[in-house]
Amino acid sequence: MKVAILVNNKQSKEVDSYSEQALGPAYVAQSTKNAGHDVKLYNQYPSIEELLEFDVVGFSVNSQDVPDVLKTAKQLKKQNPKIVTVAGGPHVSGEIFDRKIRWSKGDVKGVFKNNFDFPITNDSWMDVTIGGEGEYTSGFLENFKNAPYHGIFKSEGPVISNSKRIKNLDSLPFPTEFRDPKTFLQPVDNSSTPSPMIPIIESRGCPGPKGKTCDFCSSKASWGRKIRYRSAENILQEVEEVAKTYNLPKENTQVFFDSLELMINKEKLWYLMHLFKNSGYELASCGDLRFATQENLEFMKKGGYGTVMWGIESLDPKILEKYKPKLTLQQIEKGLELARSYGIRNCSLLMLGFPEETEKSIEEWTKKIQDLPLDAVRVSIATPFPGTEFRRNLLRQGYKIEPYSNRWDTSHLVYNHKNISKKGLEEIRQEISI
Repeated sequence: MKVAILVNNKQSKEVDSYSEQALGPAYVAQSTKNAGHDVKLYNQYPSIEELLEFDVVGFSVNSQDVPDVLKTAKQLKKQNPKIVTVAGGPHVSGEIFDRKIRWSKGDVKGVFKNNFDFPITNDSWMDVTIGGEGEYTSGFLENFKNAPYHGIFKSEGPVISNSKRIKNLDSLPFPTEFRDPKTFLQPVDNSSTPSPMIPIIESRGCPGPKGKTCDFCSSKASWGRKIRYRSAENILQEVEEVAKTYNLPKENTQVFFDSLELMINKEKLWYLMHLFKNSGYELASCGDLRFATQENLEFMKKGGYGTVMWGIESLDPKILEKYKPKLTLQQIEKGLELARSYGIRNCSLLMLGFPEETEKSIEEWTKKIQDLPLDAVRVSIATPFPGTEFRRNLLRQGYKIEPYSNRWDTSHLVYNHKNISKKGLEEIRQEISI
């Protein structure tokens, strides 16, 4: 079968100065090809005329993509009803996760009341929606009418299956041929100069400290709470394959580990650093200051670390206590100073717009940013994505949430905040940068 996989790569330049390729669709594309299909991955939507040549058109959906996905699926099915339309990705996993909760016996039953909350899984032009990891489902496209398989939900029926987790991530084929070389040459943060950057998925899943995931994160809907790691050897093998295929120089290439909890497993982190320490690559990733110990940072520096994007979220003690448990201002200050002492560039990931905040409280905590040893600051706005506890809490409390649109890019406020106007908060976010 001829399969097209579409990624609407329209990341907001208001939030990110660089555009990192979404690797999930690339892995699905490679697995689908290995299952015997003719696959093409599009990082921008092509014309409808071009898509009409395919038997199956799959959409990787983020919340900001919803209108484009619905419009494109409708146009395709109207012109050729035989085309199989498939949707997956973070937004779809979140919708399916929320549908499970709606139908379960829980305190949130009835919170999601209409199609407004489930535009993709309720769409009549979408044949199949896939929750969780799409690699296992890609080989069953010919038999989609016999769904549900693991991870597949048929839009026309009320049955959702449990997503099957891939236990051995080393078994997945490298998606080297489906990488977009246009995304290689760029800085990993605002403070660094452009250089080749290879993003690598290091693990999937996030349990959070003591099993408590962040309320605003939908990762558990896509990957689950249990962390599954790739072996260090498998990761290095993929990096070397990408560098060789695209002729990237080791001495000037960054490897960005795409991982939610890279630092949580000390033994895994140490062995990964041991394997990379003589590789010549500069390393970068997100990081958690709750695990920024001297031991971890020392091994990270020896392994070749240059930059860490720390998920701080806020410098307001009350917000930290509720949304980032076990992280204190003292830990933030100490961790950043320690990282700086090892020559690591500190980039902070901050978030505005929690319902408890006011303009005054934001003004107070943002003053503290200048006192921290930071090289770059990325500021986003708290967004109630599907599959998050944050969204469910807002709905329980009666907040009005906007329909999905291109404003769902984490640089716009998409619910009616009781203390701050949408325009006001967006202006505050734009002012905070170093």
